[in-house]
Amino acid sequence: MQPYFIVKALLFTFVLVLATVMFWQRCRELFAYLQLAQPSDRLGDWGRRVGSLIRYAFLQARVLSKWDGFVHALIFWGFLILMLAKLDSMVHTYTLYRFWALFGEVPEKIFLLLENLACTWVLVMILWAAVRRLLRPRRLKPSRDAKLILSFILLIVVTELFMVAFDHYDVKAVYLGPVNVIPVSSLLIPLLDGLGGQPTRALVGELFFWTHWGVILSFLVLIPRSKHLHLLGAMPNVFFKRFTARSALPKMDFEALEAAGAESFGVSKAEEFPWKTILDTYACTQCGWCNEYCPANLTGKPLAPREALHGILDDMDARGKVILATRRAELQRLAQEKPELPLAEREQQALATAKAKADEVAKPLLGETEEAGWITHEVLWSCTMCGACEAHCPELIEHVSAWIELRRYLVLTESSFAPELATTFRNLENNSNPWGISSSYRADWAEGLEVPTFDAAAHEYLFFVGCAGCTDDRDKRVSRALVEVLRAAGVSFGILGTEERCCGDPARRPGNEYLYQSLATENIELFQGKKVQKIVTACPHCFNTLAHEYPQLGGQFQVIHHSQLIAELLAGGRLKLDGGGPARRVSYHDSCYLGRWNDIYDAPREVVTALPGVTLHEPAGTNRKKGFCCGAGGGRMWLDEKIGKRVNLERTDQLLATGADTFAVACPFCMTMLSDGVKDRAKEEQIKVLDLAELVAGALPKKPAAPEAPPPA
Repeated sequence: MQPYFIVKALLFTFVLVLATVMFWQRCRELFAYLQLAQPSDRLGDWGRRVGSLIRYAFLQARVLSKWDGFVHALIFWGFLILMLAKLDSMVHTYTLYRFWALFGEVPEKIFLLLENLACTWVLVMILWAAVRRLLRPRRLKPSRDAKLILSFILLIVVTELFMVAFDHYDVKAVYLGPVNVIPVSSLLIPLLDGLGGQPTRALVGELFFWTHWGVILSFLVLIPRSKHLHLLGAMPNVFFKRFTARSALPKMDFEALEAAGAESFGVSKAEEFPWKTILDTYACTQCGWCNEYCPANLTGKPLAPREALHGILDDMDARGKVILATRRAELQRLAQEKPELPLAEREQQALATAKAKADEVAKPLLGETEEAGWITHEVLWSCTMCGACEAHCPELIEHVSAWIELRRYLVLTESSFAPELATTFRNLENNSNPWGISSSYRADWAEGLEVPTFDAAAHEYLFFVGCAGCTDDRDKRVSRALVEVLRAAGVSFGILGTEERCCGDPARRPGNEYLYQSLATENIELFQGKKVQKIVTACPHCFNTLAHEYPQLGGQFQVIHHSQLIAELLAGGRLKLDGGGPARRVSYHDSCYLGRWNDIYDAPREVVTALPGVTLHEPAGTNRKKGFCCGAGGGRMWLDEKIGKRVNLERTDQLLATGADTFAVACPFCMTMLSDGVKDRAKEEQIKVLDLAELVAGALPKKPAAPEAPPPA
């Protein structure tokens, strides 16, 4: 072996080790941040986790839902092939042998072809990404990181193509049968003729080698320190995805918190989050898809999910550095001054001192203004918890769980929330409904219908009417319509009447977990006492809470939304509809807690399309998974909307654009918000907002009028 190759191998080893050490230093710090965070139960289901990794990481399932995502996927797949090529290059640097040649001539040539094609398509995609950056779509942030990374990748693939050209200068082309396996590099070989003789070519070839590896190793060092941290965080993040109901918020264990002497509830510092939330911040690609679909962001509110998520990462980085350095120094001090203390106690004391130090010097996570905190209170209260950010995130980041933990801190610890919410909480505490109407009126909606009180021996379903269906004048008509539909289909059901209480959703989404658990526990005990097994409700918020969140407190029930039950009754022939109803152009609005959170898209549409004389007109680009929120979720139903365009007006305008004469809804919140929107747009005479139950009830065969009694003789 020539001396130069020995020197080259030694120098390469030095540079490789240096870059690896710099890379690992930051990775170790990031891993230490995860260890500072709280436990998160994400173990088990290993088969499903591997499937998730293959589907979302390697096959890029979410990414491929958009054109620019296709560009990203091609770059990702090309880079995987390129990394295999680096294995070959490293082996060649140390041994002068080619790694893939060890498997035979054909595998080597196949890999050469894959490498050449991969470099080419990555080059084309990078150029396209650069153009897109220049055009700067709304969701893309101006970023030096992005420009630097694009430049690095461009240099990597160009130098790789030239390195292959240098390696095969003498043969000009390499064939597998009739196929040239280095088609692009072959085109570059004539450019090398101008370099003169072999010594000059060899020198320039070495320059390309060191440039190529210098960029790769610089990229390696930069990854954990830049927006491309997601290259490390994304795969673990999709591997540790949640397999429980996505729509169920995490439960707070108050007994455990009190036993541990907790002085605050919720999260106000990054290390108080579960480690999965911190991992979420590592996984973010900064693609901006969450911002692109966020109804608050699109209507001028201060919430931008991407930026809020990075506020958590910034807080973790700022506090983490202080905590780790201070803890290390404190452990050394305690080891010298108090060697008699058990190690666990020394670690506990050192960590407490370190966190106190971080409290003194680090910027708070939450603040009234941007200067006072990484995330402002207004950002948190802008969220409707519609789930659009999570539904479209290519890395399966769980934004809403983070927002709710921060809200819980503001509500339960700081008592910092709007006066309107204070009224709502007080109404829930005193009268078990957000409007404050006495429970004694809760069955008045059914006056004259002779709806029975639920009896497990006589009734299949408990009809859980919900607060709106019991107390709101408009939604009372929906409840009465559903009674008519269920009776027409021969479904046996009963209600709780004055015993019914709020399900707790209006307390839980704004962050009042304690009040939610109080309401939910009371309901669960009532349901279990009455031996309830099946529940039907017309409210998606009630449906979601009863079906997916009550099990956290021991309440296991079969819960069905009225749209699902009506669809089943129609499909089974138990509901007969009259063909003589009015012709309608219907636009169906997807409720967030029915559609996006619970994937119930087809059943409501099956109901609409089964109606005689009805044609369905979908709002282009804002239906099903991309449905636009009505603006009432996440506690926004009870909060004034003072910033930007009202969300319900944006949604109303989208539905008006369909040319429909009827907006069909399956949620009392949506009913209120869209009815208000239609009224604001002065379209009350032209547009009707109707629940699915009302549409079906209106299409039921009309009962023949009773014959008039004969006149007295």
